[in-house]
Amino acid sequence: MYSHRNLKNPVEGIFISNSRKKLSNPSMCKKLMTLKSQIKLTCVEDSDRVLYNPLVRLEELGTRYFGVIVDFEGVIDSPNFEYEREAWRTLAVEENLKEPTPIELKKAEGMKFNDAICQVFCWTRDPQRIESLLKRRRGILTEQNIEARRGGARLESFTRLCTLFHTWKIPVAIVSSSRIRESLELELKKLYKQQNRTIFLVGSDDFAHSLPDIDSFTTAAEILSRPLQRCVVISNSIFSIEAAKDLQMKCVIISDRFKAWELHEADIIVKDLEELTFQRFQSLFAAETEN
Repeated sequence: MYSHRNLKNPVEGIFISNSRKKLSNPSMCKKLMTLKSQIKLTCVEDSDRVLYNPLVRLEELGTRYFGVIVDFEGVIDSPNFEYEREAWRTLAVEENLKEPTPIELKKAEGMKFNDAICQVFCWTRDPQRIESLLKRRRGILTEQNIEARRGGARLESFTRLCTLFHTWKIPVAIVSSSRIRESLELELKKLYKQQNRTIFLVGSDDFAHSLPDIDSFTTAAEILSRPLQRCVVISNSIFSIEAAKDLQMKCVIISDRFKAWELHEADIIVKDLEELTFQRFQSLFAAETEN
């Protein structure tokens, strides 16, 4: 079962700490300040609830109290980025646009496609033109049968992880930077057969800016009703590390795209999802419970 909540309503328990670096996006700064002001109104009530209910206090201070944010493109979809890059190059030739450079193609990986078009490739900012280009790009990928090359073993590993999280009542949110929530739900229904599991979805239409902006992760934390410091991001992107660390989230990275030295800020680095156990997730919060 896939679910989402009304994202317009503020959710209690979202704790924002100062980022390691200054956020350049004014709207993000404003959002952070808004969330901070919400905390001031709810922290007394939350503190009383925890203080006078030892069972709640024990649960929320334990290593089993966290939420998981999964990067759809980096973990489940597992695209072949060479085919993705070739689709961009083909689109540029067909539409008589400036062919993207290797650096631009690398930067576009993991971004919202419309952001890549207007911010990275600088092809156009016209919404109708962008939509036309995205439609043609989808057609190119379909012609190349890209969808048949996705999923596989990693999807099986993800299913195992979800079963594990369900057993321990850990909420899971799947975030996509390239699909609106409706499309994300349709694709997951084809790929992921465990319909008795509740998974929250965050589509590209639920946030304004793609990674490394913090938008998608703060939205997911709201849906999961977990403090930011109690969220674990699973991805294969250095952009995810940057955003997660800005929010003091934990970060688990699959090292299939980048060099080890590029991923050194991640909390856990694995070559495959099969290396992950529930105990490894718990270990991320062990130091907090000892203090």
